[in-house]
Amino acid sequence: MSMLTRVLRDLRPTVRLRTVQGEPVTVGEHQLVPIARTLWISIGRPGGILAAGWARSHPVAVLDTYRGQTRRISIPDVTRRVQWALLAIPLLLLAGARLARRARAREQEPLGHRAPLSTAARCEE
Repeated sequence: MSMLTRVLRDLRPTVRLRTVQGEPVTVGEHQLVPIARTLWISIGRPGGILAAGWARSHPVAVLDTYRGQTRRISIPDVTRRVQWALLAIPLLLLAGARLARRARAREQEPLGHRAPLSTAARCEE
C-alpha cells in the first residue's frame, strides 16, 4: 500500500456529539451536577501525519438535588442566540435589498417588454 493511500485512509473525519455530566458539587443540602454538550470534530488518527481536531463544549443545565427531589435547571445559551441573530440580520437585509432592486427594475421596464399577463390576472382587470 502506498504512502498516499495510507494517508488518505487515515484522514477520515470523526464527529461526536455527546451530553456529559460533570462531578457533583455539594452546597449546603443541595447537590449540583453540571450537564454539558460537547462536540468533537477530528481528522486523521491521533499522532498521525495530518491529525487535526476541534472541540466545543457548552453548559446545558444543572441537576439540583435537594432532600430527595431532583430538578433540572436549564442554562440558556445567549451566545448562540446572538450568533444566529448576527447571521440572520445581514441575510434578511440582503434579501430585502434584492427584492427592492427587482421591484425598481420592473417599474422601469417599458410596458411592451413585460411578460404577458396570465389568464387569472386578465380576468381581474
